[in-house]
Amino acid sequence: MSRARIIDIYMAELKKPGSHIDLIKKDMESKGLPEDEVRAIIKYIDAQIKKKAQTDVENKKANRILLWGIILFFSGLITSFMIYQDIHLNSPYSIIMYSPLIIGMLLIIKGIIAKK
Repeated sequence: MSRARIIDIYMAELKKPGSHIDLIKKDMESKGLPEDEVRAIIKYIDAQIKKKAQTDVENKKANRILLWGIILFFSGLITSFMIYQDIHLNSPYSIIMYSPLIIGMLLIIKGIIAKK
């Protein structure tokens, strides 16, 4: 069996509850795989687990940025409609009125781009 196929099998095995990388290592050794092959497979699987964990953390951060962007955008939208009733567009307060909308949109775009 090829190394790629073995890796696929054990990566699927890790998704099951109660499975751990040490159990996989013992299973490979019990099946008589060479020690350097076991070491290489475990090293690759460990790298994939770390990469997935890092991606999850980055996605969580991107989701948080996206959420704050949406909150800021809609609060700016509500504020803009409320203030627009009392202020003319040529007033110096127009910048204050539109800044939450602009910053909210920028945060939404940043959150979308940051997702992996």
